[in-house]
Amino acid sequence: EDNNFFVIYDAIPAQDVKLIATYKEKHKEWIALNGAPIFNFPNSQIKNFQDEEVQRILNGAKEGEIVEFTYHQNGALTLDKHLGHINQYGMETKILKALTSVSEAPKLNTANINFEQLEKSNTPFYTIDDINTKDIDDAIFCEKTESGWKLSVAIADVSSFIKHKDEQDKHAQSNSISFYFPHEVNHLIDRALAEDFCSLNPGQPKQSMICEVDINQDGSIAGYNFKHQEIISHARLTYNDVDSLIEGGNPSESKFFNGNSLENLTSFDQIPAIKESLKQLHSMVQTQKFHRERDYFVVETPEYDLDSFGKISHLYFRDENKPSQKMVETSMLLANVCTAKFTAEKLNGLGMFRNQVPPKEGEFPKPAKYA
Repeated sequence: EDNNFFVIYDAIPAQDVKLIATYKEKHKEWIALNGAPIFNFPNSQIKNFQDEEVQRILNGAKEGEIVEFTYHQNGALTLDKHLGHINQYGMETKILKALTSVSEAPKLNTANINFEQLEKSNTPFYTIDDINTKDIDDAIFCEKTESGWKLSVAIADVSSFIKHKDEQDKHAQSNSISFYFPHEVNHLIDRALAEDFCSLNPGQPKQSMICEVDINQDGSIAGYNFKHQEIISHARLTYNDVDSLIEGGNPSESKFFNGNSLENLTSFDQIPAIKESLKQLHSMVQTQKFHRERDYFVVETPEYDLDSFGKISHLYFRDENKPSQKMVETSMLLANVCTAKFTAEKLNGLGMFRNQVPPKEGEFPKPAKYA
């Protein structure tokens, strides 16, 4: 903290630099939170900045104050935004958004949405997600057959609401992914679409694309079929509760649809068809070779919980080998394999693919490319 600072006012940047800086009372200096090497400048240099608003903010700053400014090629400093104090709720997200320039999806007039009339599915689908998940995009159901299992994976059909080259589509092409910040989510599409219309919330009719996979006793794919149907999720289960079922315990976080309203799930006996489906899904997962013989790296990354002040209360590692994680992961992989087979057979390989180059011996995985 005391040595080896790169002094910003002695080095004019080759291009305009956006800096997010915090004030350190001990040294009477502003220190940038981004960039390498670390930039800093003391209050004694504030007189060099001509902008009175810049001088007012910087002179009146307290420990932990956060500002966003641009240091220009000509040596001038422009104050872009006074973000607030580091102790304020959600300040970390504000900083991340300022650094990444993430844009929100344009608002959609939901009153103009027209629902497509689809055949209704009678399958009692259910979802398995984290307890805090709001955009639920996949539902599953697994049942025993004479030759093995039948797995149904329903994916929210976003194309029912977003048309080619409309504003939502253009934004999605530009951003490509949703951004999950500590305190909020910047969805790929309008929040109302992501968390309501396109989210497979229990008890609500939803437009979906369904992949039905016939699986042999040895875990191999016997056949597949795609359907465009309207589904109703019968339960919103959490990873923890599904693991409790496998371990012989009771649920405490999940909800189920009783035909009229949502109820808290206190026993899996309340949803016998789904209970049996989960047991069959767990059995089917054990047959999948790609989980028993992994030829890829699994890199553990810490996750965190936030307290009521929006700050990290503790860090933890999610156990990726929990049964619930494998059940969802396997279902999605099987649906993706069938989709890839379909594009190869019916569309001459046309589709969007995430291509991973196999690493050489001793190498770490290389970045994947989309094509």
